[in-house]
Amino acid sequence: MCVPNHDKLRKRMSHILLVQRAKRFSPNSEERDRAIITAVMERLREKGHDIVMTDETMVSTMEADLKQTLEECDIVLSMARDTVTLEWLARMEEKGKKVINSARALLRMNRRTILETAQREGVATPPHAIGPLEHCPLPYPVWWKRDDRTSQEIGDVVFVRNDVEWQEVRERDVQVQEYVVEQHLEGDLVKFYSVEGTPFFHWNYSEFSKFGNERQNTATRGFRFDYNGLKWQADRLAKAMGLSIYGGDAIVTENGTPHLIDLNDWPSFSSCREEGAEAIASLADNV
Repeated sequence: MCVPNHDKLRKRMSHILLVQRAKRFSPNSEERDRAIITAVMERLREKGHDIVMTDETMVSTMEADLKQTLEECDIVLSMARDTVTLEWLARMEEKGKKVINSARALLRMNRRTILETAQREGVATPPHAIGPLEHCPLPYPVWWKRDDRTSQEIGDVVFVRNDVEWQEVRERDVQVQEYVVEQHLEGDLVKFYSVEGTPFFHWNYSEFSKFGNERQNTATRGFRFDYNGLKWQADRLAKAMGLSIYGGDAIVTENGTPHLIDLNDWPSFSSCREEGAEAIASLADNV
């Protein structure tokens, strides 16, 4: 008589909590972000898991008994960025719950820590400096990037071409003391997507723009570059930052060197949604 493997059965039927990203953290990408987490949910249900989904905007007003019920899940897959939600998930992590992406990692993550970690890990980035700064320390043009929150509006990332524009940014955002300045590099803008613990890694030339900043780049010229080198840099930086589901942007310069300019926790995977959703579901299935 065949005896079922109950450990595998329990693994297949995990109780998984999905946390959807709040609208304000999905500027011009709300539908894309909803589509990827919905696709993940569908695949996990096909695999036999019990799925509950909540929106991170509900956490701050959620009744204690409902929170306790949700905390009984086996795994959390979270797109959350709200501090209250991340702190709740971090407490779950401290109690031994598996949260992907790690809330504790996200609470530590900002642009300056990404740049500092990249430098430590040997990942190529553009020349940069960390504010507050009275004068621009790099040759123009540069990118001024707010660092006290993720990008939520067009003014959070600004292309600066001269001293006049530098002063305009400083005067407009006089209260913003946490920002980074990056040298603008000429080259091809490449977007990448990856999921830790799976063979999935996808890249494409940028086609979608949240705020139109990509128009500052020249037309794509198709510079040849080392695909494996880009993957190595992206995976190494994401691992050092504590991310399992991630994507980002890189500028490939004429000599074929990819320079990472952004790292994102759980992007929309809009150009590779089906493959990305399958990889994320596979990651959860093997926790």
